Amino acid sequence: MKKYSLKTIILEDCPWSKALDQLLKIKKIKSNIITVNATTKHKYKTELIDTFPQLYFIDNTEHLIGGYTETKRLLDIINEHKENIDTIKNKTKEFLPEFTDKMILKLLILLT
Repeated sequence: MKKYSLKTIILEDCPWSKALDQLLKIKKIKSNIITVNATTKHKYKTELIDTFPQLYFIDNTEHLIGGYTETKRLLDIINEHKENIDTIKNKTKEFLPEFTDKMILKLLILLT
């Protein structure tokens, strides 16, 4: 059984949140979705990210992937280089440098 997952925090009535939600649905990517509103959004802002949407990779801890732009970039990298895992790992580390090879491989399982 997998001990890792994705978590998405989306803001009601936010076009970028709607776009990420749609992107994940189109790609058939499973994620635990938390929907927040204008009153509760402050609870989900951190020093790493204070905008929405937010996508996290979760293993033993939460690791921020980013918002819509970073998620789309990651999916584009995977799609463009699906035959070369090393290229995917290297390009992913360009904008997610704290992700280890093992984390990236687990993330690929979730995103493909």
